[in-house]
Amino acid sequence: MALASRQDLIDYCLRRLGFPVIEINVDDDQIEDRIDDALQFWQEYHFDGSEKAYIKRQLTGSSVVLSASLANNFTVGETITGATSGAKAKVVSTSGNEIVVDNVSGTFTTSEAISGDQSGYSANTSAANAYTKGDLENGYIPVGDNVLGVTKLFKFGATTGSRSDGLFDVDYQFALNDMYNLLSADLTYYSMVKTHMST
Repeated sequence: MALASRQDLIDYCLRRLGFPVIEINVDDDQIEDRIDDALQFWQEYHFDGSEKAYIKRQLTGSSVVLSASLANNFTVGETITGATSGAKAKVVSTSGNEIVVDNVSGTFTTSEAISGDQSGYSANTSAANAYTKGDLENGYIPVGDNVLGVTKLFKFGATTGSRSDGLFDVDYQFALNDMYNLLSADLTYYSMVKTHMST
Protein backbone atom coordinates (compact mmCIF):
# COMPACT_ATOMS: atom_id res chain seq x y z
CA MET A 1 0.00 0.00 0.00
CA ALA A 2 1.46 3.36 -1.06
CA LEU A 3 0.91 6.35 1.17
CA ALA A 4 1.36 9.60 -0.72
CA SER A 5 0.64 12.12 2.04
CA ARG A 6 0.35 12.61 5.77
CA GLN A 7 -3.44 12.50 5.48
CA ASP A 8 -3.20 9.11 3.73
CA LEU A 9 -1.21 7.83 6.71
CA ILE A 10 -3.81 9.19 9.16
CA ASP A 11 -6.66 7.58 7.20
CA TYR A 12 -4.78 4.27 7.09
CA CYS A 13 -4.20 4.33 10.87
CA LEU A 14 -7.86 5.05 11.55
CA ARG A 15 -8.93 2.18 9.29
CA ARG A 16 -6.52 -0.15 11.11
CA LEU A 17 -8.23 0.88 14.37
CA GLY A 18 -11.62 -0.05 12.93
CA PHE A 19 -12.98 3.18 11.44
CA PRO A 20 -15.71 3.62 10.04
CA VAL A 21 -17.26 0.48 11.62
CA ILE A 22 -15.99 1.54 15.05
CA GLU A 23 -16.25 5.18 16.08
CA ILE A 24 -12.76 6.43 16.98
CA ASN A 25 -13.05 9.21 19.56
CA VAL A 26 -9.75 11.07 19.37
CA ASP A 27 -9.01 14.71 18.66
CA ASP A 28 -7.15 15.70 15.45
CA ASP A 29 -4.29 17.08 17.56
CA GLN A 30 -3.93 13.70 19.28
CA ILE A 31 -3.67 11.99 15.89
CA GLU A 32 -1.06 14.51 14.71
CA ASP A 33 0.98 13.99 17.89
CA ARG A 34 0.93 10.19 17.54
CA ILE A 35 1.97 10.44 13.87
CA ASP A 36 4.89 12.70 14.86
CA ASP A 37 5.90 10.23 17.60
CA ALA A 38 5.73 7.30 15.18
CA LEU A 39 7.84 9.05 12.56
CA GLN A 40 10.41 10.06 15.15
CA PHE A 41 10.55 6.51 16.52
CA TRP A 42 10.99 5.13 13.00
CA GLN A 43 13.82 7.56 12.23
CA GLU A 44 15.66 6.68 15.41
CA TYR A 45 15.30 2.91 15.50
CA HIS A 46 14.35 1.39 12.14
CA PHE A 47 17.31 -0.32 10.45
CA ASP A 48 16.36 1.12 7.05
CA GLY A 49 15.65 4.53 8.53
CA SER A 50 18.19 7.12 9.40
CA GLU A 51 20.64 7.59 12.22
CA LYS A 52 22.54 10.53 13.57
CA ALA A 53 26.19 10.39 12.63
CA TYR A 54 29.18 12.69 12.81
CA ILE A 55 30.82 13.12 9.42
CA LYS A 56 34.21 14.77 9.20
CA ARG A 57 35.33 16.79 6.24
CA GLN A 58 38.30 19.06 5.82
CA LEU A 59 37.35 22.20 3.95
CA THR A 60 39.26 22.63 0.73
CA GLY A 61 40.68 25.86 -0.58
CA SER A 62 40.75 26.92 -4.19
CA SER A 63 43.82 25.85 -6.10
CA VAL A 64 45.82 27.02 -9.10
CA VAL A 65 47.66 24.24 -10.93
CA LEU A 66 50.90 25.09 -12.72
CA SER A 67 52.29 23.45 -15.84
CA ALA A 68 55.43 22.37 -13.94
CA SER A 69 56.40 21.68 -10.31
CA LEU A 70 57.40 25.26 -9.56
CA ALA A 71 54.83 26.23 -6.92
CA ASN A 72 57.41 26.32 -4.10
CA ASN A 73 59.01 29.39 -5.72
CA PHE A 74 56.01 31.48 -4.67
CA THR A 75 55.86 32.95 -1.15
CA VAL A 76 53.06 32.12 1.27
CA GLY A 77 51.01 35.26 1.90
CA GLU A 78 51.82 37.00 -1.37
CA THR A 79 49.26 37.91 -4.01
CA ILE A 80 49.47 36.20 -7.38
CA THR A 81 48.02 37.83 -10.49
CA GLY A 82 47.06 36.26 -13.81
CA ALA A 83 48.49 38.12 -16.81
CA THR A 84 45.61 37.26 -19.17
CA SER A 85 42.60 37.04 -16.83
CA GLY A 86 43.64 39.71 -14.32
CA ALA A 87 42.53 37.32 -11.53
CA LYS A 88 44.15 37.81 -8.13
CA ALA A 89 44.50 35.51 -5.12
CA LYS A 90 46.46 35.22 -1.89
CA VAL A 91 48.82 32.23 -1.59
CA VAL A 92 47.97 29.98 1.38
CA SER A 93 50.30 27.05 0.68
CA THR A 94 52.38 25.54 -2.11
CA SER A 95 53.22 21.97 -3.03
CA GLY A 96 54.66 20.58 -6.24
CA ASN A 97 52.67 22.15 -9.07
CA GLU A 98 49.69 23.28 -6.93
CA ILE A 99 49.16 26.61 -5.19
CA VAL A 100 46.31 26.70 -2.64
CA VAL A 101 44.78 30.19 -2.59
CA ASP A 102 42.04 32.23 -0.93
CA ASN A 103 40.59 35.77 -1.30
CA VAL A 104 40.18 35.03 -5.00
CA SER A 105 38.86 37.69 -7.36
CA GLY A 106 38.32 36.62 -10.96
CA THR A 107 39.05 33.25 -12.55
CA PHE A 108 42.48 32.06 -13.62
CA THR A 109 42.57 30.72 -17.18
CA THR A 110 44.53 27.85 -18.71
CA SER A 111 48.09 28.42 -19.96
CA GLU A 112 48.33 31.97 -18.62
CA ALA A 113 51.34 33.49 -16.90
CA ILE A 114 50.92 34.25 -13.19
CA SER A 115 53.29 36.33 -11.12
CA GLY A 116 53.81 36.91 -7.41
CA ASP A 117 53.93 40.44 -6.00
CA GLN A 118 56.55 39.64 -3.29
CA SER A 119 58.68 36.89 -4.82
CA GLY A 120 58.60 38.41 -8.30
CA TYR A 121 58.44 34.88 -9.66
CA SER A 122 56.38 33.93 -12.73
CA ALA A 123 55.03 30.60 -13.96
CA ASN A 124 52.39 29.32 -16.37
CA THR A 125 49.15 27.64 -15.34
CA SER A 126 48.30 24.16 -16.56
CA ALA A 127 46.81 23.76 -20.04
CA ALA A 128 44.21 21.24 -18.81
CA ASN A 129 42.88 22.23 -15.39
CA ALA A 130 44.33 25.55 -14.29
CA TYR A 131 41.91 26.55 -11.54
CA THR A 132 39.61 24.66 -9.17
CA LYS A 133 37.22 26.34 -6.74
CA GLY A 134 37.32 25.02 -3.18
CA ASP A 135 34.58 24.65 -0.56
CA LEU A 136 35.18 28.11 0.88
CA GLU A 137 34.84 29.91 -2.44
CA ASN A 138 31.88 27.79 -3.54
CA GLY A 139 30.09 28.69 -0.32
CA TYR A 140 28.85 25.15 0.32
CA ILE A 141 30.08 21.74 1.40
CA PRO A 142 29.18 18.86 -0.91
CA VAL A 143 27.60 15.89 0.87
CA GLY A 144 26.80 12.40 -0.34
CA ASP A 145 23.39 11.14 -1.37
CA ASN A 146 23.18 9.10 1.83
CA VAL A 147 23.03 12.29 3.96
CA LEU A 148 19.42 13.32 4.56
CA GLY A 149 20.15 16.55 6.38
CA VAL A 150 22.71 18.49 8.39
CA THR A 151 21.69 19.87 11.78
CA LYS A 152 24.94 21.35 13.07
CA LEU A 153 28.51 22.14 12.05
CA PHE A 154 31.47 22.03 14.43
CA LYS A 155 34.68 23.95 13.80
CA PHE A 156 37.92 22.16 14.65
CA GLY A 157 41.41 23.12 13.69
CA ALA A 158 44.57 24.90 14.66
CA THR A 159 45.21 28.61 14.99
CA THR A 160 45.73 30.07 11.53
CA GLY A 161 46.76 33.70 11.23
CA SER A 162 44.07 35.91 12.70
CA ARG A 163 41.50 33.09 12.69
CA SER A 164 41.40 30.80 15.71
CA ASP A 165 39.41 27.58 15.85
CA GLY A 166 39.00 24.53 17.99
CA LEU A 167 40.82 23.82 21.22
CA PHE A 168 42.81 27.07 21.23
CA ASP A 169 39.84 29.29 20.41
CA VAL A 170 39.36 32.09 22.94
CA ASP A 171 35.65 31.33 23.30
CA TYR A 172 36.39 27.67 24.07
CA GLN A 173 39.08 28.56 26.59
CA PHE A 174 36.75 31.08 28.26
CA ALA A 175 34.01 28.50 28.60
CA LEU A 176 36.47 25.86 29.82
CA ASN A 177 38.15 28.01 32.47
CA ASP A 178 35.30 30.24 33.63
CA MET A 179 32.26 27.97 33.43
CA TYR A 180 32.25 27.48 37.21
CA ASN A 181 31.43 31.20 37.61
CA LEU A 182 28.30 30.76 35.53
CA LEU A 183 27.04 27.88 37.65
CA SER A 184 26.97 29.83 40.89
CA ALA A 185 26.04 33.33 39.70
CA ASP A 186 23.95 35.19 37.17
CA LEU A 187 24.88 35.75 33.53
CA THR A 188 26.13 39.32 34.00
CA TYR A 189 29.80 38.27 34.04
CA TYR A 190 29.37 36.08 30.96
CA SER A 191 27.55 38.85 29.08
CA MET A 192 30.21 41.43 29.95
CA VAL A 193 33.08 39.19 28.82
CA LYS A 194 31.35 38.24 25.56
CA THR A 195 30.64 41.92 24.83
CA HIS A 196 34.27 42.80 25.54
CA MET A 197 35.55 39.98 23.29
CA SER A 198 33.28 41.02 20.41
CA THR A 199 34.49 44.63 20.75
